[in-house]
Amino acid sequence: MFLFLALAAAIVALLAAYATYLHYRLYRRQQQVDKFNAEQQALAQKNIARIHSDVNFLLSAYLDKQIELAELSLRINHLLDCLSLDSRARDAYAIFDEIAGQIKHIPTHEDWKKLSKQERRKHEANFAKLEQQYSDVAREAAKKLSLAKAIH
Repeated sequence: MFLFLALAAAIVALLAAYATYLHYRLYRRQQQVDKFNAEQQALAQKNIARIHSDVNFLLSAYLDKQIELAELSLRINHLLDCLSLDSRARDAYAIFDEIAGQIKHIPTHEDWKKLSKQERRKHEANFAKLEQQYSDVAREAAKKLSLAKAIH
């Protein structure tokens, strides 16, 4: 009988040791997951800050007449798409989204270079028309957004 009790105690002790080992492994794994999540969150915050900085830089460049409205709109539209903003936060940039929506179909970069001069001039005329049509509203929005960024 004593032998059975000793054997049972040994089995319980082994199971307790194994449970402790598994608990420790789970604890370590959770620490690794928490560390990874914290690093990812910090990286995401850093990327969000960089995108906001890039948008502010583009707005300033537009206000200083260093960038055209069409390019500004496409770039801001792309950067804001990376942020996945809700519609309320995106409303402040609505004018740029509207313009980008009108010119997204136009080739860029290498594809732009492949266009004939006639096609490029047609698109450039469209850019000029958009600039004329929306420049006042876009400049006002850029000023407001730049001011809002400066306050934060």
